[in-house]
Amino acid sequence: MTDSRLDSKWKGLTIKEWKRELQSLLLASDKALERSIVVIWEQQTYTEQESGQAIIEDGVGFNKFDAPLMSKYARQLISTGALTTYQRKKARSVMPKYWRQLMRISKAAHGW
Repeated sequence: MTDSRLDSKWKGLTIKEWKRELQSLLLASDKALERSIVVIWEQQTYTEQESGQAIIEDGVGFNKFDAPLMSKYARQLISTGALTTYQRKKARSVMPKYWRQLMRISKAAHGW
């Protein structure tokens, strides 16, 4: 599928469809899962990134429960480019809840 056809597919989705598509993608694709971890981590403040904690509960980045583990995974992905099978399994149980942030980030990146 070309980029323009892919763009038009995603651009025309309803909120409910975005949720379904993103959550399915996170479950099916290691690459999408790992990229999403880093993308959400990048939304956190520098202090949150360094401490591995959610200091500001603002709906941006990881929440206070997920921040320690997912920040560790993000730093590992940045330094080594990979997660273990167990870590991917654990991340798959956490990341689908971040679909709305991923949707906003994607839309902003495409100017939608």
